[in-house]
Amino acid sequence: MKGEILITGATGLIGGEIALRLMQAGWRVWSVVRSSTFGEAAACLERRFALSGKRCDWSRLVAVPGSVTASLMGINSATLERLRGHCRFVIHCAAETSFAVDSRCCELNVLGTGNAVALSAELGPQAKLLQMSSAVVCTSPEGGLIDETAPHGGYVNEYVRSKRLCEELVVRSEVESAILRPSIVLSHGLAARKFARSVLWFLPVVRVLGILPLHGNERIDAVSVGFVADAIVVVVAVAGVADAVVVAIFLIGIRHLGTVVVAVGNAVIVGVV
Repeated sequence: MKGEILITGATGLIGGEIALRLMQAGWRVWSVVRSSTFGEAAACLERRFALSGKRCDWSRLVAVPGSVTASLMGINSATLERLRGHCRFVIHCAAETSFAVDSRCCELNVLGTGNAVALSAELGPQAKLLQMSSAVVCTSPEGGLIDETAPHGGYVNEYVRSKRLCEELVVRSEVESAILRPSIVLSHGLAARKFARSVLWFLPVVRVLGILPLHGNERIDAVSVGFVADAIVVVVAVAGVADAVVVAIFLIGIRHLGTVVVAVGNAVIVGVV
């Protein structure tokens, strides 16, 4: 066993695929699930993994009832004690994606990220925080290429605003962390309508930019969820992740020519060539 990793959002599209791949890579994954009992949390994970055609490997998976909106994710003291000093990464994928103007999307996402930061600090200095963000936080200037240094700017809605605020929160924190910015994530390979619908957040952006990723030379990114999950497993495998490094995971157009990992000091950049 390579070690312990805690993840939120494993019942979702991206988090579920990350959890599966981490287990396959030899990690024990502790998955925080919005529930009140271990049995309920386990059932939620079983339903999610079934959508990927997989079964839960309980020798490498621990269901943790809790809530990202609760202090320290609502994790009980016994579980915290087992993870304290041993958990290597906290991967925060859970997020509200509603774009309704009157929704609590921004409030809930910022609250959840604050709790993820606090949990990482509670578990010890070895617990690095990997914060799932989105490339949509920086869609300006139009027609340009976004890399890991791109600042916030361009199109905004409540979801985008929440992701920008969450990034700022992580950057200001004292925990060792990295921000992950995948682009348009497609549910390729998962026969589930709710995951296919998850890409609908991008339609307003398409309307504003007036562009679709239909050709190999389009300056717009679309990636499969499997590509994103595999790239994050690579990030985890790299020993050093610098404080508040922004990690960009991109696939230009519809071409997938290969993945490259560049390590500069402790900084890790994951991209494609």
